[in-house]
Amino acid sequence: MASLAAFTRREADPQGKLFKMKTEMACKNDGSRYKEPPGRAKGHRVIATSTIMGNYEVIVCTITSKDQVPGIEFLPITPTVGSASYWQFPLQLRQSIDQYEATDLRPPSYLRLEPFKVPFEMLLPHTSSLGGHLSLSCSSIRSLCDKMGALGLIKPFYPEWEEKRKELEKQQKMEAEQVNLQYRNVQASMEKAKLERQSADPEAYRKMCEDQGMQWEDWADAMEEHGGFDCYYDFW
Repeated sequence: MASLAAFTRREADPQGKLFKMKTEMACKNDGSRYKEPPGRAKGHRVIATSTIMGNYEVIVCTITSKDQVPGIEFLPITPTVGSASYWQFPLQLRQSIDQYEATDLRPPSYLRLEPFKVPFEMLLPHTSSLGGHLSLSCSSIRSLCDKMGALGLIKPFYPEWEEKRKELEKQQKMEAEQVNLQYRNVQASMEKAKLERQSADPEAYRKMCEDQGMQWEDWADAMEEHGGFDCYYDFW
């Protein structure tokens, strides 16, 4: 198995790139690990939807000409044979940062959003006629990741994230309960002190309340003399 250090920087970040999957025989011949693709995915070209994960595996989705399977989402890919247009939303292929061209993908072509994992060494770069490794544009990669995230397709591949999320939610709940308890204790202490002052000297307590009321009225009168209350609200 090839080590990560043996890959170039570009190879070490396969996300969004187009690949061909090696056959089981090809993997045996060159000593690569082989993992049986699910269903009828064998023989299809794929796009990597993740960076290299643990055990040097990547998440991939197959490219297909069909887009009608119940319960599965499909995203159209462009350009294809006979089409140099690359403005079709959402997935656009490019062979370099600033150069687009028609590919050998047969129209119509779709990315089947039914991800699975394969060893990275089982993938062969799919290049254009100019020799560049075909890849999705940056905006297409973002759109693809957002779509898969919204559909909950990424979560199963990162169980540790789910564990961390649950642990964080549990911690936040405990902290919120602690803050709420402290607030209730402070409120109870203030109410207790108020009742103690009231029972210790009812007359003094009544006078204190009257003084506080008079102070509020004096302040309100002063504000009225100076033009009333100026309120500014900043919603931004």
